[in-house]
Amino acid sequence: TTGISDVVFEPGNPRLMLAGAWQVIRHPWGLIDGGSGSGIYESKDEGETWTKLSKGLPKSPIGRISLATSLSSPEHVYALIESKHGVLWDSHDFGADWKMISNNHELNVRPFYFSRMEVAPDNDEKLYFLSYQITLSTDGGKTVKSIEHGIHVDHHAIWIDPENPERIILGNDGGVYQSLNGGKDWHYFDNIPIEQYYQVAADTRIAYNLGGGLQDNDAWYGPSRNLYGRSIDGSNWFVVAGGDGEYVVPAPSDPDIIYSESQDGFLNRLDLKTGIKKHVRPYIFDVIDKSPDQLKYRFNWTTPIAVSYNDADEVYLGANVLFKSYNGGTNWQVISPDLTRNDKSRQQKSGGPINLDMSGAETYGTILSIGLSPQDSNVIWIGTDDGQVQVTKDGGLHWANVTKNISNLPEGRIYQLDVSPFSPAGCYIAVDCHMLDNRNPYLYKTEDYGRTWTEISKGLPDDEPVHVIREDPNQKGFLFLGTETGLYYSLNDGENWTKIKSNFPNVPVWDLKFVKQTHDLAVATHGRGIFILDNITPLEEMSKKVLDSDFNLFSMLPVYNFYIWLKRDFNEPGRYSAPNPPGGAVIDYYLKEKIKQPKDEKNKKEKHEVSVLIKITDSTGTEVDTLHGKSEKGINRMQWNLHYKSGEVYAADTVKGKHPDLHNGPEALPGKYTVAVTVNNKTETKTVVIKPDPRLPYNMNAAKSQFNVEARLVNDISSLNTMLNRIDNIHSQVESIEKSVKTVYNNNPDSQKQYEPVLKQVREIDSVMSAIKDTVMDTKSQKGAEEDFIHYLSHLRDWFDNIRYFISDYNTVPSSVTIDQLTDLENQLRIYINDYNTIVSTKISNFNKAAAEKGLPALFAGPSISMQ
Repeated sequence: TTGISDVVFEPGNPRLMLAGAWQVIRHPWGLIDGGSGSGIYESKDEGETWTKLSKGLPKSPIGRISLATSLSSPEHVYALIESKHGVLWDSHDFGADWKMISNNHELNVRPFYFSRMEVAPDNDEKLYFLSYQITLSTDGGKTVKSIEHGIHVDHHAIWIDPENPERIILGNDGGVYQSLNGGKDWHYFDNIPIEQYYQVAADTRIAYNLGGGLQDNDAWYGPSRNLYGRSIDGSNWFVVAGGDGEYVVPAPSDPDIIYSESQDGFLNRLDLKTGIKKHVRPYIFDVIDKSPDQLKYRFNWTTPIAVSYNDADEVYLGANVLFKSYNGGTNWQVISPDLTRNDKSRQQKSGGPINLDMSGAETYGTILSIGLSPQDSNVIWIGTDDGQVQVTKDGGLHWANVTKNISNLPEGRIYQLDVSPFSPAGCYIAVDCHMLDNRNPYLYKTEDYGRTWTEISKGLPDDEPVHVIREDPNQKGFLFLGTETGLYYSLNDGENWTKIKSNFPNVPVWDLKFVKQTHDLAVATHGRGIFILDNITPLEEMSKKVLDSDFNLFSMLPVYNFYIWLKRDFNEPGRYSAPNPPGGAVIDYYLKEKIKQPKDEKNKKEKHEVSVLIKITDSTGTEVDTLHGKSEKGINRMQWNLHYKSGEVYAADTVKGKHPDLHNGPEALPGKYTVAVTVNNKTETKTVVIKPDPRLPYNMNAAKSQFNVEARLVNDISSLNTMLNRIDNIHSQVESIEKSVKTVYNNNPDSQKQYEPVLKQVREIDSVMSAIKDTVMDTKSQKGAEEDFIHYLSHLRDWFDNIRYFISDYNTVPSSVTIDQLTDLENQLRIYINDYNTIVSTKISNFNKAAAEKGLPALFAGPSISMQ
């Protein structure tokens, strides 16, 4: 019931001054007078004793107080005071005498929310006031001007560099800004994920979109996968409602229809096909118009929205009653009585005796959550901010208040409830009581329309309030829970809970949404934005049997091979971006223990043997690809990129980004594929289905034509790389032979002459081999020097590489020009390979005979190369 709002110290002196805010106490139902003890106090003995300062200060009642002073003149203290008789005071003798400087309300628009200022460390007459706008005074607060140039409003935190006062960091409801010229210009840090989401929803598209409301930053909508770029950033998202941004709900039956609201029930209906937005709030008056107890309908700051699973125009909106519309919000009807406790004593004007604060954030006695049954459209569950749970089984004609059936239920906020996707009689509720100074978790479930309830909070920390609980539509009894500090899941309908760790932050989780078709989980946090847990199938299938097994391969979901249009290829510097979800087939398996690599006793190093072998085959049994899997304890995740294995890769081509497409085989066609994972001689298999992009028409004949040509191209490149690798290997052998002779006869040049005819032979072999290599590939560009190739004409290997770009157009049969060009390149390659084979069969064969006579090593070239 008490609080210290600010403290200042006098450097080098035991004196300090504090401001105590005893005036205002915050409750779930508003702000009330908490006494008359608020004031400014001074201590001269490091806090042992205190004296209340009063000379020149306003009389009671006073509310929150901010104190500030400058390093350049610590005796000069400013006080920003919530008062009926002024706003700003200052003292030039560390508080002995005070004088009112200003009654400008702009300095402190909402005292309980702002009440913050800072004095420049080098100038005690230069003040920054943090309020709705940020203002600057250069005359000790007598006059101010706004320095808010295109930045977000509502300012709360500021730091002024004591070494360079022109450098300022500012924190407001929009994020973090920096100025390098004392506030004349501001730079926004767009790479810090600190968004405060109230709620999250997903639409029913295959590549689904997400929507959610951001605290004081509008309501947003955007992709979970960017089909127009390599990652997801803010430019992919767009605003669907202004204001604070609360609920965003796409219609399940038509994802182009989106309902969203700013706050206090100000609802919009947006049609994405046309961009037309309609304002469809069912009641005109709000708390700024009338006291809450005089309003016919009361809306929570975070007003819940629900949309029918079958009709995009059937929408529900929560107030103190439940509204329903059959025509997208054009007309509304009330389908319930007041579903709250309707305690009029808690419906008073919010604020204190000095200032009212009628934003609507304190409106109490409202519906806070709506749950529609996906199985029975007549079943609707309601949760309120004053701890009421109500249900109707006939579309609102009759309601049952089932709160009394829940034992030990405090009057907390039922911020979210979840109707079981498997039964309309099942419901889960999470009750948040932290505003009542009760941080215990309260979780309950029912399976009989609320006649009986079971508490399921056992095992959760005692001091961790809960916000949201939901049941996975793909796995009955599999629950996820959002709390004040993180994320939990239960495999057994709430009997036990496990906290998600990994890289998930300790952050309040305010909402969760399962995405049924992709088995994803969207998580709305109040402070770190939205997270997506991609494909939680391993958690859904986790059981005691799995945990007791040494190895288990989890089921695989269908894979949609999306066409990516790189409409915007690169992110802007400094902008936060999130990676796209895996683009291929995800392979998850469980290992009870980490598989340790055996040691090479001779070299005392790991042998790097393959401990997890993954083989993919197509419907004909043809091997598609082979992967070497991770071998860590727990769940391991690998990804197949939906390509057949590549042919031979040129070993020396190690520069990142050089010939990247040469390392992939042809793209797998839609159909069924078998994934076999082998661990310690035990093999488990699963089937994965590849599907084409559902947004676009698909021509299987064109895809097969591309596949055949690409397979042919990969074989050609493989033959070329085989030849290049062998040429490099022969070159190394030639160098080794010459080096060996020089080393043995280093001090006797005359003895080396006997080997000169043979060495001449091997040098000639190296020369003609190098001539072939120089002809078929660029050997002059320096590795690592970007675009050095532009100084030289391209070669046969580059021409093969270029062909790939002409056979990759979506839904297109490769042109006759492309096929003719490929045929011509193959004919040229065949000539070089024949030349290589001839050198091997003649020159290298002759050299090996001569080398044997002289006791020199032979050149090993391997068998002849044939084009596949």
